Amino acid sequence: MRIGFVELVLLLFIASITVGPNVALFADRWLRRAQRTSAAAARRKAQLEAQAAIEREALMTRFRVASNIFALLMLAALAYGLLLRPIDTPPKAYTAPDVRQDTGAAQTALSADSKDSWKLGGYLGVDCVRTQDGLVYAAAYNGAAMKKRQSDLVRTDGGHYAAILSVEGELTSFAFDADGDLWLTVVTSSGGALCRARHDSWGTSVEQVVTQIDGAPLGVLSAVETGPDGKVYFAVSTEAAAKNGLESALRTELIAHTGTGCVYVYDPSARTVEQVLGGVAGAAGLALSEDGRTLYVSDLGNRCIWSVDADARELTAGQSARFSVRIRYRQLLQGARLFVRDEGAYLVFDRPQRGITPGQFAAWYDGDQLVGSGVIEG
Repeated sequence: MRIGFVELVLLLFIASITVGPNVALFADRWLRRAQRTSAAAARRKAQLEAQAAIEREALMTRFRVASNIFALLMLAALAYGLLLRPIDTPPKAYTAPDVRQDTGAAQTALSADSKDSWKLGGYLGVDCVRTQDGLVYAAAYNGAAMKKRQSDLVRTDGGHYAAILSVEGELTSFAFDADGDLWLTVVTSSGGALCRARHDSWGTSVEQVVTQIDGAPLGVLSAVETGPDGKVYFAVSTEAAAKNGLESALRTELIAHTGTGCVYVYDPSARTVEQVLGGVAGAAGLALSEDGRTLYVSDLGNRCIWSVDADARELTAGQSARFSVRIRYRQLLQGARLFVRDEGAYLVFDRPQRGITPGQFAAWYDGDQLVGSGVIEG
């Protein structure tokens, strides 16, 4: 049986009438389901993004809180280190002698109700003042940059002043010995030097006496003192280079607390230099007792004054000795043996010690007399 064109068209028309609505309904349902699926996926994506944003904000909040806490702890540690840290070794009491030595430090005597000042000219700063034969001497300097700094030793009677000696660099301290010679500590950008100006050649020549120890240049010299036996004691505040002078070096040592300051003694007759005290965190000043037996050293970093036997000498590499040692503030002295090696010093205690922490100071005594100190490394 053949189907003609007209019959085929009729069959298609009948099929479209009977099946078409169902096909349209199926297509509509399928499209609606696809739209609902897309909307659900979009909602899930938005929820995930919102959750991620909430978690990210919470993480940033915790990070900000942790950063603030860390900053507060650092500030507290800095305040503790600069202001509240206890002194590792209690300072020795010192009673000033009734009569000042001619070689001791002195300040200009002015009445309590006087507001006068003694003019020294247009200098930037004064590091040291002493009296000798009724006159006042001051170490004054000019030049903001260390490489261009020049210092004068100025003498005044309260009315007139005159520069009697000039040196290149910063004249940090000076002292007169029994013969009238002048001993100077000078700091330049290349290092420090202990110098002497003989009493018969003031203003004409300054002799460099000590410029290095064991081949290493001297650090920033801060003070000098002469004893009745003619020996000269001088302090090195820190081994660091003097980039901006004594004040800057002491300020840096107060913060860094390296403990590299030392006190040395120079014997002019034997032309020898020996170390009296080491491990000082910023040796800022020296003073001798009237009999010359006790040396007082101001320790800026530890905020104390050391009382040292002027005849004490530190051990050299390969030697050892017994001392009484203290590693904490107000701790009872503990028996120990100190061994000195090329790489450093070692303490071996008679009894085990608790709570030894790197960064603490250990101080060793011969009886009640301080002999030395140092920073514990391990």
